[in-house]
Amino acid sequence: MPDSINNQSMLKVGTILHGTYRIDSYLSSGGFGNTYVATNIEFDERVAIKEFFMRGVTQRDENQTTVSVSNSENTNSFFEQREKFKKEARRIRQLHNEHIVAVHDLFEENGTAYYVMDFVDGENLAERLKRTGRPMTESEVNLILPKILDALKAVHDAGFCHLDIKPSNIMLEKGGKVKLIDFGASKQLGANGTLTTNAPTAFAQTPGYAPREQIEQSLSKIGPWTDIYALGATLYTLLTNKRPPLPSDIDDDLSEDKHIALPFPESIGETKFLVLQLMKTNRLQRPQNIDAIKVADKQKLSPISGSHNAKNKNWVEAPWSTDEESEETILADSKTKKEYLGAANNVKNGQAQRTQRESVSTIETSEDENTKFPLIFKILIGCFVCILFWFMIPKGNVIEDNSPQESNISVVERMNYETPIGGCQYSGPVDEQNRPNGFGEAFFYDGRYYKGNIEHGEFTGDDCYFKYANGDEFRGKFRNNSFYYGKYTIAKDQSYYVGSYKNGQPDAGSWYDKNGRIIE
Repeated sequence: MPDSINNQSMLKVGTILHGTYRIDSYLSSGGFGNTYVATNIEFDERVAIKEFFMRGVTQRDENQTTVSVSNSENTNSFFEQREKFKKEARRIRQLHNEHIVAVHDLFEENGTAYYVMDFVDGENLAERLKRTGRPMTESEVNLILPKILDALKAVHDAGFCHLDIKPSNIMLEKGGKVKLIDFGASKQLGANGTLTTNAPTAFAQTPGYAPREQIEQSLSKIGPWTDIYALGATLYTLLTNKRPPLPSDIDDDLSEDKHIALPFPESIGETKFLVLQLMKTNRLQRPQNIDAIKVADKQKLSPISGSHNAKNKNWVEAPWSTDEESEETILADSKTKKEYLGAANNVKNGQAQRTQRESVSTIETSEDENTKFPLIFKILIGCFVCILFWFMIPKGNVIEDNSPQESNISVVERMNYETPIGGCQYSGPVDEQNRPNGFGEAFFYDGRYYKGNIEHGEFTGDDCYFKYANGDEFRGKFRNNSFYYGKYTIAKDQSYYVGSYKNGQPDAGSWYDKNGRIIE
């Protein structure tokens, strides 16, 4: 039993509650309650019972059973918090998920409130880390991750946020079952997916696991993505056995992979990139719901950085696969995919992202060796068809039109123009309103370069070339100012993606290394 917990604040072993439950042993305590192991004497079933008990505010009377407020000035606060305690039980009761602890009973007795829930025969993940003295392996984490995701989805689908996801609130039973517990900080979501306006102005949070919007208590900015940040922080702790940094520490780390604020063991592979995405300090750049993470897993998308926007609410940039410090909640008034994630950090918001790195130079690269033979084969067939068609046409019917053709096309040289994806100097044809219109070149002020078709100021064409200031290149089709179909090559290691894009992000295709081998 922790030294900070006074034995006088605990119910005595053998105490009978509600005429049904016998207290067998003390289990744990927090700022707002004590938890006991008990037996339902009617059915001889083991259960857990949580008792509302405010540390520093309440006390146990001489009979060591009845709870009272030690200072009358705290009476209103006690009753207010007790109602929230009961609301917590009712929220959990709504959930029917094998990975969430179930509530079976709720009652008032001894001047306070109690609720009865499943007894989980195991340990929480914080206890596991402390007991083993080592982080969990990536395979161990990925075995339990889908179960945590399933639990969180059930919470969000029921219309509220947990708001205190951390290792000590995830139980691991003997046999490998996972249970999400402790909904004391949970809050109801409104119709718009954020906290309801009648939510309190101050609420619980655990440093390191709370994102910026929770720390700042910005009610309109808190939603499922807030739990998703805490999930990322939890995964970080499990994989490193270290407390996660504060959001400000992550922002201060200007390295591309955040290795200063978020160092990982070298053995950690793909899951590292999931953590980096979940812990984006900008809430809009995180997956916006649990399905977004699951979609990435099912489609096996390779990580490519970008930003959430209203048109793509399920966007996520990193896939996941299934293969000793205090966490106290406070009340506040060989090549890994790292290189592909970092180098592909240029595709953003469904548009060609602006960068400010190095000056651009047009470098032609050889065609993908995997597609070279089919292309040559198609060309040969096309030539054969054309020759055959030529000989089949009666030569007397060939008419040449040698009449002069009028041309109203104006061509400019290095015209300053603000395109939908940034300011540039444009060279090429323009329309009557002096907008780029035709096959031309755009030299962006930040070092990017585009060569291809432009329709009345919009980047749209089938044979386009785009290059970032860092040397990354795209060749293929543009639609509505974003990649549509083609090949994206990373300059750093010549790995590349070939396939279609949705909102500028890889959608249906594959990543290859420089030798043309598919990257799983």
